[in-house]
Amino acid sequence: MPKRHLYWLVAFLSLLSIGIFAYKALVYHYPLTPDVTVKRWNIENKISFIADKGQAIKVVLYMPHQDSRFTVLDEGFVAKGYGISQKSTQYGEQIVWSTRKANGLQTLYYRVMIKANEIAQTHNLKEPPRRIRKKLEGATLVAVETVLEQIYQISADVETQVSELLKRINQAQDENMLFLLGKRPSLIKKLQVAQQVLEQGKMPTRIVQGVQLGNNQRLVKPVYWLEVFDAQDWLAFNPVSGHQAIPDNYLAWRYGIGALANVKGGQAPTVETSITLDEADVVSMLAWRDKTQPSLLYDFSLLNLPLTNQAVFKTLLMIPIGTLLLVLMRNVIGIKIFGTFMPILIALAFRETELLWGILLFTLIVALGLSIRFYLEQLKLLLVPRLASVLIIVILLIIALSILTHQLNLQHGLSMSLFPIVIITMTIERMSIVWEEHGHIEALQQGFGSLLVSIMAYLIMNISLLQHLFFVFPELLLLCLASTLLLGRYTGYRLLELSRFRRLTT
Repeated sequence: MPKRHLYWLVAFLSLLSIGIFAYKALVYHYPLTPDVTVKRWNIENKISFIADKGQAIKVVLYMPHQDSRFTVLDEGFVAKGYGISQKSTQYGEQIVWSTRKANGLQTLYYRVMIKANEIAQTHNLKEPPRRIRKKLEGATLVAVETVLEQIYQISADVETQVSELLKRINQAQDENMLFLLGKRPSLIKKLQVAQQVLEQGKMPTRIVQGVQLGNNQRLVKPVYWLEVFDAQDWLAFNPVSGHQAIPDNYLAWRYGIGALANVKGGQAPTVETSITLDEADVVSMLAWRDKTQPSLLYDFSLLNLPLTNQAVFKTLLMIPIGTLLLVLMRNVIGIKIFGTFMPILIALAFRETELLWGILLFTLIVALGLSIRFYLEQLKLLLVPRLASVLIIVILLIIALSILTHQLNLQHGLSMSLFPIVIITMTIERMSIVWEEHGHIEALQQGFGSLLVSIMAYLIMNISLLQHLFFVFPELLLLCLASTLLLGRYTGYRLLELSRFRRLTT
């Protein structure tokens, strides 16, 4: 098959790998580093009331509004003996608990997990239906239209018009404004006046009730702001400063003025809101996000597997990195090793024993096994029985060393059972044959080369950045495959052979 075919195959695999990688990183914002954490808030509503004896009970609670700035990751309901349903209203999403009979103090819980979006989504919304408002008459109508005309003359657009109105409401120096606000107006009264004026000017307006997300809060008080529809989206305004912006940690809960929860069939209802903040690793948050926003990328990704299987694949996905290193060390550098993939298996064992202890234990077992192998050579055994004998002896050596290290309180020695016993057996056999046929120098060179490649593979396979990238972006394996295919056609000089062949050229 011509080289051109190989080059086209390598190019196709490389472009496919890089394309999927770029799509997930740029479009779905999959993280490129493992040290990224995402803040998430756990919010709990506790609804308490005393049930009326013999009365059916219906409890309605507003749920937080999922908008462009926040995403609901998970939610749960705790209410023993109650039926649960949900419904949508013009004021927001509601959860409804209901039961035919209850006595005494009742406590219901609603828990929700929220995270802030990295990039706020843009909306192209149609103009919302106009709210049915109370018809203004008399002095109120005159005052509202006068204020509306005044702010219209000194503004340029919706943003400046609303900002100027809120500024006048907070200053309350104009007679018309003083008439509309009354004495000692509350924040809610100011928002209602602003809504009244703006709707008279045919601008869709709504009052938003929410909470301010913090670290660890109990008995959280509601916060309010104003939203005005302009062209294709809702603009949020701070009612105190009048600026067209609200703090990033303001979470909308419902629209309009009123309680978060209403109870029918009960007395003295109270709603207690508490908020806690924690951080989650970004891989967990990806799984949460993709569960709430299903996609083919998630359905056919490692993130959809059970956690035990994910742990296995986190190790397996590092093996191609080790094999690529092995190909480079053998075919390009020219380091001699025993076997083909033995150094990779030894490197995996080093992950459990730790590097220094792994080197010591591997060297000790091979040295003891090699000395016994030379003794077996004197017995003139056939190949298969000799290998079986060496295998049994290796197991006995591992058992003996494990017991000895346990008695010496050296816990690392107990992890020797994870060593690839068959591979060590073949290493001992191969090393003894090379020793007999080519001398001890060649045997020691290949043994040292195998150990060196194992150490390098261990160090590379333990890089947390690579572990993260190959787990979140397993399509990078195609790039490894393309690299090994390309190296498979390399027939040039090996690095360690340059000095030997330079003599021929000179």
